[in-house]
Amino acid sequence: MAVGLLLILIWMFICLVWQPLIVVSEGCTSEQFTCANGQCIPKIWKCDGDADCRDGSDEISCPPITCSPRQFSCASTNLCIPSGWRCDGEDDCGDNSDEELDESDPNNGCSPTPAPFTCPANYFQCLGTERCILVTQLCDNIVQCPQDGSDEGAHCRDENVCANAGCEKHCRIGPLGPVCFCDNGYKAGPDGKSCVDVNECVEIVGVCEQMCINNIGNYECSCAPGYQLVGQDCDIVVEEEPKLVIANSINIMTLLLNGTDFISDYVPTEGLLGTP
Repeated sequence: MAVGLLLILIWMFICLVWQPLIVVSEGCTSEQFTCANGQCIPKIWKCDGDADCRDGSDEISCPPITCSPRQFSCASTNLCIPSGWRCDGEDDCGDNSDEELDESDPNNGCSPTPAPFTCPANYFQCLGTERCILVTQLCDNIVQCPQDGSDEGAHCRDENVCANAGCEKHCRIGPLGPVCFCDNGYKAGPDGKSCVDVNECVEIVGVCEQMCINNIGNYECSCAPGYQLVGQDCDIVVEEEPKLVIANSINIMTLLLNGTDFISDYVPTEGLLGTP
């Protein structure tokens, strides 16, 4: 009932007072950019990566932007996207440049074929499948790989396999021989025996919602100013009750989300968007 009343109030305000802020004007101010179709927009909106002019003329002939080291620069849309979005199967740039194969430099583009599936650190991949189980589940007398039972079998009785494996930390008997594994935050190194740090910030997608700091053996999540860390997520710090803002060329109105406390403030028309 309250939601329905709120929607009705919003619709009444929009119908009664709404006038587009961005209008076509005979002459834009010195603080505005004149679109090819005569539309006026703030100058700071030009070449910001978003087409604010209805004809897109504010994004034409823009100089290339400089992306941060952790971002990918799109080829023709003048956008910066997180590096982790590259080669993820989705056209995030809008021109598909983040998903294209660079034939001139095979090391600087998406692979034409997906990389082979691998399990995370300290997991065992059931033979011939994409099923992962904890290494500690090998040879525990419980079949965890239902397709072939490769985690159990006669090989589990050979206790000398791990005794001579040379693992730095821990060892379990696998169907193809010893499987070395490490404590949490570490993984088996290139030699398959030593333990090296896991960079969770790079190797685990989405481990932190905003910022991630890798430490030896662990990691830390943090948040941008205005947010607070709750577990591994970042929640916005709400200092006051949120309001709905409705504006036209004469008034700026605020309304609490429960439909109460309507405030209308007169705003001088001089300097508004579309007003010479």
